[in-house]
Amino acid sequence: MFWNRVAKKPVEPAIDEAEEQRAAQASQRLGRLVSRQRDESEQLAAAQTPDAAALAATFADCAFLVLAVPLEATAADIRRAFDDLSFDEDADSEALSRAQAALLSPRDRLTHELAWLPGCDPAAQARACAAIRQGDCDAVDALRFAASGVARLNLACALLAARPRDPAVLVGLLTDMGRWDTATTTAAIAASRSAAGVRAADPEHIEIALHERQSAIATAIAEAAAATREGRQALTRTIEAGGASGLALEAVVSAYARIIDPQVQGLQQRMTDAVASLKANASQPAVLTGIVTTLDLWSQLRLPLQKLEAARGLDDPASASLFRTLRDIGIDLANQHGLQTETLRLMRALKQAFVHVPGVQPMIQKDLPVIIGNVCMAQLEKLVEDTVRNIHPFAAEVRDHGFGGGQRTGRLIDCFEQFHEAAPEEEAPFILLRHTAIELNNKCAAPSLALVIIEWLLDHRVPEPVNSRLVQDMCQLQRNINQRR
Repeated sequence: MFWNRVAKKPVEPAIDEAEEQRAAQASQRLGRLVSRQRDESEQLAAAQTPDAAALAATFADCAFLVLAVPLEATAADIRRAFDDLSFDEDADSEALSRAQAALLSPRDRLTHELAWLPGCDPAAQARACAAIRQGDCDAVDALRFAASGVARLNLACALLAARPRDPAVLVGLLTDMGRWDTATTTAAIAASRSAAGVRAADPEHIEIALHERQSAIATAIAEAAAATREGRQALTRTIEAGGASGLALEAVVSAYARIIDPQVQGLQQRMTDAVASLKANASQPAVLTGIVTTLDLWSQLRLPLQKLEAARGLDDPASASLFRTLRDIGIDLANQHGLQTETLRLMRALKQAFVHVPGVQPMIQKDLPVIIGNVCMAQLEKLVEDTVRNIHPFAAEVRDHGFGGGQRTGRLIDCFEQFHEAAPEEEAPFILLRHTAIELNNKCAAPSLALVIIEWLLDHRVPEPVNSRLVQDMCQLQRNINQRR
């Protein structure tokens, strides 16, 4: 007899919903990890250039970029990103922990919000993350162009780090800094915090954080300006053009002064030591050459500070002090040691280096021409004396090559023009060269050659009454030429 047995279905275990949810989360996490690793592998392949390294370094401490979360990220979003990234073997666990802690702290989060892209939507922030990690300067530039406020400044800082020799980037960053509306930035941060469920920042903390961010941006600009000649020139042009507001410019120039100060002090000490050496022994051409070369470097560094102070009608104190020290040694070289050529070289260097220091302009405009004129006068007197002593070879040179075509006449013309440029109202250079013309007529019976010199002199701006005398000379020489015919 058989019993009618009904086969029993195996009893299925009860589904643990919590376990199922954890498994799903783990699966999703694994998917995100694989996707992130694939993206990071592609980014690593692209991010081997100096540009990429510079872009990444600019945002290295920004918690939003470290965790790859938007400004609107909630506490749950932040923890989830931290959890996902923790599985990455190459992840910096300490950096991840610092980033999570900073973003979960309403006060610390503010610093990172100002260092990221407030006012930009999450999609733009995601594109910025990818562009920065890939070192794509063009993409960063496009995002910068579309952004405003501190978001634009932050992207421009990254671009400047990647392209430090591009003056347009530096000038644009400084100009944008002057236009930064901090109230709009504060409102953008308040909106993203509201969306993230984070309590509003304390007004006092906001003010402190804004000041710190402005200082950080100013320092970035100043470092780029101080690092290259192009940067210094760009900063100087911006000061001249008034391309930045007062507070922004003050912050940048203040940071610039701090950055260059050690180098400036070293150059100034080098010149101070050289001046002391010259006072002990003036016959050291190499020491003077060192002063002129060092002064050129020093003035390049100080030029933005000179320009800013000059715009206020003030002197850059360091420039004014150094000018007087070097001017005094120049006068000593000329008056006490008769080193005319050396003095002339130093004075020209001073004129070029300190033209933007208002307080020394009276000395540059009055004293320096006199000093230069005295030096040129001494040089020209010696040249004319030597020419008159060798008047017949001089006549042959003028006859064969014209006035200025030979070696001796070339030296005469160079010295005359230096003298005339330094002291255009002085009669002496005209009288000295007139003397050579008279000697050509009297000793060499060469009125036509003398006439060449007189006509050359009349082509310049001749002070009266020398001009009348030269015109009379020209007429007399023409009569002499006619008589000889």
